Amino acid sequence: MLLRQFADAMTNRDIDVFASMLHEDFFYIEGTTMETRDEWLQATAEMFESSDHTSSNWDVTARFETKDMGAVEYTTEKNGRKMRVLNAFIYRDGKVYRQLISRVPIE
Repeated sequence: MLLRQFADAMTNRDIDVFASMLHEDFFYIEGTTMETRDEWLQATAEMFESSDHTSSNWDVTARFETKDMGAVEYTTEKNGRKMRVLNAFIYRDGKVYRQLISRVPIE
């Protein structure tokens, strides 16, 4: 389903796959930040080019998916700090329509 496809595209740093799976009205929301489809694709491409970002250092603690939504929770390190991350997706027309991400520092 879309959750696995999204994870594979992240692992493979494949912007073309992301572009094909995002709904034309896609929005990405993190905290008080919101990005359109084009803004998110550009930011993600820049992240792939400028960092050693890899999903291989994610320790997945939960995964859930239905026909209309998906979510994954994992722990990772960001800027030297351990974080618990919730990445939730709403699907529409067989594509990712909304993405909401929350990062919580682990003490």
